Formats: sequence, structure tokens, C-alpha cells
Amino acid sequence: MERVCVISRRMTFGLTASGDIIFQRKLLSLISNKVELTILTGNKRAELVLNSTLQRYRNTVESIKDYIVVPSSENIYLRVMAIYKKLKKLLKSDRYDIIHIMDIPVRFIPLFNNLAKNNKAELFYQKSTIIDRKKIIIYARILYKYSDKIILSSLYNYNIFKQLLKGQHNYDNDKLYLIPPPIDLELFKVPNQHSLSHQYRKSILYIGPLDFQRFPLELVFKAMNKLCDYDIKLTISIAPRFSDDFYRIKKIKTIIHSMGLTKRVHIIYKWLTPEEIAALYTRNMIAIFPFTSKIKNIVDPPLSLLEAMASGCIPIATKTLSIPLIVKDGYNGKLLDCLEPSQLAIKIKAVLESDIKKVQSNARKTIEKYFSPSRVRKLLIMLYKDRDS
Repeated sequence: MERVCVISRRMTFGLTASGDIIFQRKLLSLISNKVELTILTGNKRAELVLNSTLQRYRNTVESIKDYIVVPSSENIYLRVMAIYKKLKKLLKSDRYDIIHIMDIPVRFIPLFNNLAKNNKAELFYQKSTIIDRKKIIIYARILYKYSDKIILSSLYNYNIFKQLLKGQHNYDNDKLYLIPPPIDLELFKVPNQHSLSHQYRKSILYIGPLDFQRFPLELVFKAMNKLCDYDIKLTISIAPRFSDDFYRIKKIKTIIHSMGLTKRVHIIYKWLTPEEIAALYTRNMIAIFPFTSKIKNIVDPPLSLLEAMASGCIPIATKTLSIPLIVKDGYNGKLLDCLEPSQLAIKIKAVLESDIKKVQSNARKTIEKYFSPSRVRKLLIMLYKDRDS
């Protein structure tokens, strides 16, 4: 059995809206019984499964051989150096086949590479969040020189890597792997149509940060205004994902009041458990993802979009990140050609008039084919077990 040391600045199985953390805990839950795991991070082991809703991760946590906590710091340099020093000390008495680094800033990779080589271990670097196109060459130069495997979750970044490096002899594409985020298909599932009320067909969901720079919610409300005459029963639910978002709710309430949408917009004033998020998807027919080009440092593809599709909630999203590679307009969702209220209104109307069951089924099939836990487990275990391939 391979011995793997997984390193992350932060690792938790607790309730969190942070996509990179969710990505990591889902991956670990898939491989925990296939390899011998040691976790090196900044979260206390005792904090991992305190909530009853997280019992599905208990076996994962209990199977971890060692869980080593490094004192956390707000300063990224101090935090990573503390992890580095702890790993250096650990390797004096222990041996690992693989050191798997998750989302630590790339400038620190040469340091960890020296430790890995001195201890005859392979260094895997994984990036779950989006990489700015302008920085990909910098990432490539460092990662191809100082890591044995490069793991990306973003199909968008993966394709850019291959395009930019094509034909360059000093870059070996055999080092580059695409491992998408696994989606829990038992938690996120298409609801029984007979159990849903007619009101279900009239509901839209926005779940995500209330960040108007990256997610233009005002555009969504203007689109709703345009649809008032089309369908008087159409409503939208707003579900914030981060604690800071609750301070922005006052701004949203002012906007919807000025537009006369008070009865059409429902704001959810609570922190949602995974089960509550899954239930929210099943109660809504459409999920809106109006990402702007300014979006940075998020998991790509967006987990909320994948979870919505797995739940049969039809996505309407912008053509950014990996989204147009996953969502095919009219087949499993709708794509926005531009961020305009009229364009969004047209797409919402098109969904309401479409063959809902067929689009739902296609959305679910897309997730089952490319993002199922069984597929992701197979990809990652293959990478661990057959490291010379």
C-alpha cells in the first residue's frame, strides 16, 4: 500500500463554503482506504467531524494514519514555512512514496521538491482553483522542473497548459493530469417528479457569494423585472455562501425594494448544511451562475454548478472558466452570450418553455459520466499506484 503525505494550508471536513477545501475532503474520502494517508495541515483533527451531518466522513478521518497540525498564521509565507519545517522533521523518521501538495503557492514548490528528492519520494502538485492565463507559463516552468506530477481540476486550465506548451521539447505532457472534482451523486440527485408541486416549475436559485464585482446580481433582478409580465408566479431564492455575505444583504434588499420585487425574491438567512443545499437544488428548476471575467481564485469547474446539474437543477451560466466545456446550450443547460438582463430573461424563458425532464436528465448524465466519485477515485488511485505510467 502506497504511503502518501497530503499537504494543504487548510484542511477540514467541517461545514464550509470554501470550494478548495470541499474539493480536498471529497478526494480524501475516495482514497482513504486505498493508500496509507498522513495529513499535514493547519486544522485540528478533533474539529473535523463534530457535526452530525458529516458522519459520512468519519471513516475517512479515522482511517488517516497520522494527522499533524501546524500552527496557523494569517501570513501565507509563515504558514507555508511552518508546514515545510514540520514536514522536514517528519521525514527524518518516516518514509513516504508520494508527497501530495494541494493548492500551496507555486513559488514554494522548489523547497518541497528538495525534501522529496532527498527522501526518494515523488512530488505531486495539485491545483483545484483557477490559474490566471497570464501566469500559466510561470506555473509551467516551476511545476515541470520541480514536480513529478501536475494535477489540475480545471479543464479550462488543462487545455491552456497543453496548447501553450505544445511542441516545446522541455515540457513533458505526460506529467500533466486532469482530475475533476467528484460530486456526491447520492446526496445530489434528481427529485421524484411526482413529489414536486407546480410551484417548483416557477422557481430560480442563485447560490454563491454576494460579490457584485464577480457576480452581478443586479443583472439578475433586472432580468426578473423583464419577466414579470411573462409569468406572475416566477420567484428567485438567494442563498449566500460566505459569512461576509450577510453584511451585503442590506444592499440587496434595497435593490429589490426599489425594483418592486420584494414578493418575488426570497433571501435565505442561514448557513446551509450539505443536505439543506441539496434540498434547495431539488426545489428549484433553474440555477443561475452569472460569473464575470473578473472571477479569480475559485474552484473550476464551480462545485455549485456541478451539484445543481446532478440535482436536475438546470444551469444558466456565462461562457467563462470550464463552463462552456460542460454546459451545452439547449442540451443540459443554457449559456449566456453576454451579461445583459435581456439575454438572461430570454434564456430563463427558453428553459421554462423547454422539455424540462429531458434537459434535467442530460444534466444529470453529464455529471455521472465525468464527475462521479467512482471515476475520480479510479483516476487518482491509478496515479498513485502506477506512478511510472
